[in-house]
Amino acid sequence: GLLGGRFDPVDKKLYVLSIFPCNSIGSRKECEMDPISEMEAVQIFFSMGLTPVGWYHSHPTFEPSPSCRDIETQTVYQTLFNRAHDNTEPFLGLIISPFLKHSKGRSVIECIHLAPLKAQDEDFRLPCRVDYRIEETGEFFEHSEDLVDLFQRLQRNYSKTTHYAGYYQHDSFFISKLVGRLEGTTYEPSARVLLQRFRNKMREQP
Repeated sequence: GLLGGRFDPVDKKLYVLSIFPCNSIGSRKECEMDPISEMEAVQIFFSMGLTPVGWYHSHPTFEPSPSCRDIETQTVYQTLFNRAHDNTEPFLGLIISPFLKHSKGRSVIECIHLAPLKAQDEDFRLPCRVDYRIEETGEFFEHSEDLVDLFQRLQRNYSKTTHYAGYYQHDSFFISKLVGRLEGTTYEPSARVLLQRFRNKMREQP
C-alpha cells in the first residue's frame, strides 16, 4: 500500500498521516502494487491535502530486511519523488513483519531510506534504517462500516487460505492476533460487537 502525509523541509521530517491498502498483482511469492489501485491512492491523498510519502508491504513470517526487489522499488520511488531544487527524496519504505515467532506477539517494523550514490559509476544504493516515532491518534476505525468492510474481506480469504489457519504461537491463530490488535484500538460499541462476532465465526471454522 501507499502512505500519505507531508514533508517539512525546514526540520527535515516526514509525517505519515494516512494509509491506503492497494491491491496487488503477481504470485504468492512475489507481487507488486496494482497501478490502477496506486493511482486511486494518490488521488485520495491529494483530495485530503496530502501527498504520497512512502509505501509499505509485509514480510509475514520473516525478518523485515529489504530484499533486492525492495531496494529496486525504493530506488524508483525516491527518484520519482525527488525534489530537484534541494535534492531531497522524501519517500520512505516500510516493511512490517507481523508473525515473527521471537517477537512475543508484536509486529516488527523497519523503516528504510536509500543513501545517495557515492560515485557516478555506482548503480546500487545502500538502504539505511530510519528512526521513527508512532503517535496514537485515537480510533483505528472511525466508523463501524470500515470494520464491516475489513471483515468481509477477511472472511472471504480465511476459509480459502491455509496459511492463516495455522498456529502462530502456542494456541494463537494468525488472524486472532489481528483481531486482538483491533480490540485494543477500537472503542465504538457497535464495532466491538462486530469484533466479537468475527471471533465467534473464526472458532466455527473447521
